[in-house]
Amino acid sequence: RRSAFSPAAAEAAGKGTVITTSRGERLDLRDPRVILTFPSMGDLSCEAVAAVFRGSGVRAEALPPAEEEDLRLGLSRSNGKECLPLALTAGSLLRRVAAGRKDGEVLVFFMPRSAGPCRLGQYNVFLRGLVAKEELPDVAVLSLTDEDSFAGLGPDFRKRSWKALVAADLMDEVRSAILGLAVDPEAGTATFEAAWAGIPSALEREDDRGLEEALRASAERLRSVPLREPLEGAKVVALVGEIFVRRDRLPKRDLVPRLARRGFVARTTPLTEFLWYCDWLLRHGLDEKPVTAAGRIGLAVRGFWQRGFERKVRRILARSGLCRTGGPEIDEVMEAGGAFVSEHLEGEAVITVGS
Repeated sequence: RRSAFSPAAAEAAGKGTVITTSRGERLDLRDPRVILTFPSMGDLSCEAVAAVFRGSGVRAEALPPAEEEDLRLGLSRSNGKECLPLALTAGSLLRRVAAGRKDGEVLVFFMPRSAGPCRLGQYNVFLRGLVAKEELPDVAVLSLTDEDSFAGLGPDFRKRSWKALVAADLMDEVRSAILGLAVDPEAGTATFEAAWAGIPSALEREDDRGLEEALRASAERLRSVPLREPLEGAKVVALVGEIFVRRDRLPKRDLVPRLARRGFVARTTPLTEFLWYCDWLLRHGLDEKPVTAAGRIGLAVRGFWQRGFERKVRRILARSGLCRTGGPEIDEVMEAGGAFVSEHLEGEAVITVGS
């Protein structure tokens, strides 16, 4: 029976992504029977990227932050020696499958891939093996790669995803400032939730002007949050390290609220830092995939646009008094980290130290 089981699969094909069901039927990612599921890696980031996919006609959903049940399920299918995010993402997949689907629906679980031995290198491999071992019908794993800076769905999609991730990263910075500085953190958090609500909607509509208007409206709303002291004078603790652990709620437990109660603003390294790092590797010829002269020009143009958009969003949200107007560039981070960790050791070690 096991040898007869055929797991579903997701693969790039031309300009689209094709899903092959367990019965061998080929579906476009935008087929209404396909559900694209994002495991939580920071609630705001996943909500924002899922909104971008929905704007492209994909049934996309962002899973809520992992709970103890996800951890239990993941540990029961692994040997316990893997890093924590493996158990949490595997458990999240199993719990989502257990939640059920309508007959004929295909669940596609998003897990990016990269070089290296850990999350981006091996998780997609482990999850595909888990699907086969558990004989989960019509469940596939979709993996983009850092060889093209995770742009496998096309330049337009990457551009809109960049906007989503920047907005989510900087709004997360705002939320941390509220927790550490608000006179009434609970009321401040409620104001934040209301301010965030319009941003995924604008991303889903693929409306650039609407997104800027939503960000401006959010900044104006957030200005009303009474603070104990201005952000410029705050005591800040940087949360760095593995992307998943620093961004998801369960691994951090109550670390951020505990720091906030002691008057600290916990500033989490943004998710976009790793995308900047992937581009840095390409620019410096350190990725396995060689970059042509035309590719280098494309990277420079893309970097110029990305940097400009990030600065624009920072300026807008800085009006709230809860967001910095600037942050370190990836070249500065790599120069600082390179004094202690070789740039040839690919992964998060060098950017963690550099940050």
